[in-house]
Amino acid sequence: MERERPRLRGRFVSKRRERKYDSIKKGIRQRWENTKIAETHSYSKIASTNEIIESDDCHSVDNVPVDLEEVEIVYTENVIDSPGLEKDSRCGRRLIELGVLADGLSACKKCGLPLQLSHCQGITNFGLSAMLKIPCMNSACKMINNVPTGKRHNKIWDANTKLAAAVQHTGIGFDQISGILAELNMPPISRTLLSSRQEEIGKATECIASLSMQEALEEEVMATNM
Repeated sequence: MERERPRLRGRFVSKRRERKYDSIKKGIRQRWENTKIAETHSYSKIASTNEIIESDDCHSVDNVPVDLEEVEIVYTENVIDSPGLEKDSRCGRRLIELGVLADGLSACKKCGLPLQLSHCQGITNFGLSAMLKIPCMNSACKMINNVPTGKRHNKIWDANTKLAAAVQHTGIGFDQISGILAELNMPPISRTLLSSRQEEIGKATECIASLSMQEALEEEVMATNM
């Protein structure tokens, strides 16, 4: 006797149709859960996709590196590699080095008048770090100052390199990092950015390992000759 097929909405269906129906229900449930998360954390929906390409550095429209310390208004030359300027700098949470921020707000680069964080007109994210766009309130100056939220080395943000080192040390991956940032309501990072910083960390690790092996070999030779 053949086994009775499962009933679905009052009629007999094949197992293939049943699997399709279950898949649709699962998709609807997943979209509903994502909507609930997005209402609580504004960055969670962005972090769940891999469409954003972020740059750890700032370039001009010709993809030529730009020194943010020397350029007056960098946002007008922002490239496609960057997620772009966000008008609402109060949205979400940020990773900020207080000393760097204090130095950046201490004086306008043109007239020397102190800047105020409350006057921030926008923010451009570069991974975990960002550049604030703060105008000078001096009526004779009105310069738009670029105030960094963290330190850099060779125009690469330290926070992103530290994140790559943490990923290497703990053994977690991109998906786990994206989930953590989403729960913290922090701007997401791209897979490309993390990979480039991991490559930087990998080269430094190999260099240190090579030097350590060389020192150990020299110590062994000296101990043998004694």
